[in-house]
Amino acid sequence: MDGLPPPREALLDPNEQHQPAIDVPNLMRDFLNREETSRRYQAQLELRVSDDSVRLQQERYRCGELEGRIADSQWAKGQVEAQLAQISDISDILQQQIAMERSRCQDLESRITTLSALNNTLVKALAEYEPVIKDPQQKPLNAFHIYLENLGHQETIKELESKLSLHEQTIRSLRSIIETAMRTYPWCSDCDGSDVSTIVPQVQAYDTYLPPELSAGGPSSCVPEETEQKLTE
Repeated sequence: MDGLPPPREALLDPNEQHQPAIDVPNLMRDFLNREETSRRYQAQLELRVSDDSVRLQQERYRCGELEGRIADSQWAKGQVEAQLAQISDISDILQQQIAMERSRCQDLESRITTLSALNNTLVKALAEYEPVIKDPQQKPLNAFHIYLENLGHQETIKELESKLSLHEQTIRSLRSIIETAMRTYPWCSDCDGSDVSTIVPQVQAYDTYLPPELSAGGPSSCVPEETEQKLTE
């Protein structure tokens, strides 16, 4: 008996003798459950990555659209700035033309005043000299000629008043064009691509309001030659 090996229980640690046996089936089930949970989590992550990829593509598309809009806005801004510069030049030209028209109106008013005074002088002369003529040999005063001259001066005055009214209408039209241009192109928030050239023909065509003699020869051609001679006398 002394030559036999000790029993297996005698070789084990006393603490290990009381440990329960490993439950392999439970371990396998736990492993499989964890594996299944891991697969489901992986599938969720893949789905989330796919969704994020779609969102990324959408954001890239939106960024491309925004970049295109920014480029269009920059181009529109350049166009509007050029149009505003052109409108500013047109406004300066119109202001100069308004000043010229105002000067012509003042000249016409002065001529109307002069012709009115001359007309009154002729009427008074006709009234004073006609009863004084007593000498039969004295050459009679040509009252009919003075009357015709008076009528001519009255027609000239009416014509000058009409031309003055046209000049005032021209000034109002030019001011209206300036106000319309400024309202059409404020200092600018938006641009629809319209061309400022639509304003230029109105500016160039303003002279059509003027009588032919004013647009060609200026205000000095408004008074007939006979009236100019009367004024110099």
